Amino acid sequence: MPCSVLQGEVKHALNPDDADITSAYSPEQGFAEIDVEELSKRMGDGNISLLLDVRRPMEFSDGHVPGARNVPLDELSATVRQGELDEYKDKPIAVICEMGTRSAQATVRLSKVLLFNNVTNVKGGTKEWVARGYRIE
Repeated sequence: MPCSVLQGEVKHALNPDDADITSAYSPEQGFAEIDVEELSKRMGDGNISLLLDVRRPMEFSDGHVPGARNVPLDELSATVRQGELDEYKDKPIAVICEMGTRSAQATVRLSKVLLFNNVTNVKGGTKEWVARGYRIE
């Protein structure tokens, strides 16, 4: 295919004002996101069935939001395939990491690929949780 045709097909594809497949891990691409204050509120109200921390085990053991379950991002798909999260398929899940990047990836994977129905990313992650003065374990 001539290069000029390809350029025409992707013209403005990386324009920051346009939704683009290269930014699939942004909330604009269709996944839910909350801040740590909302996470705290939902946890207090019992509106989170699973708080999934997708950091590496050593990061998790250094301190995590109380009640979080650790499933590292690189083990997430295998954990789901093994049926370990089946009970949460239709229940509210909040996903957290250090700053919100890995959890955004996990949120997209869970909701768009693995077809979980109620998954929310926690923007700012554990770092923001601590900065706001919330307790960690």
